Amino acid sequence: MPRKIKVHRKDLNEPDEFISTSSRVMAYVKARYQLLVPAAGAVLLLLLIAVVWYYYRAGREQDAGNRLIRRLRSIRRRAGGDGQAFRPEVPRCARAVQRH
Repeated sequence: MPRKIKVHRKDLNEPDEFISTSSRVMAYVKARYQLLVPAAGAVLLLLLIAVVWYYYRAGREQDAGNRLIRRLRSIRRRAGGDGQAFRPEVPRCARAVQRH
């Protein structure tokens, strides 16, 4: 059986905490609107730059991996399965890895 929640009359007469807090926040925002809007814009700009940078770096990594796979496949095709064919290509692959 559910418990009854007792509410006292004194508690009902006090202002609601959520409403009073939100009213104070709105008053603060209205008073400092010209300071908060540029600050919020700067934060959003920094967030956008971070996201673009992340996807740019991830794309470069993906591109480098795809190039390496293509290069290794072409070496394998030329080698015909001989493991020694990779020996002369190791320095070239190492340079390509360091560029990225």
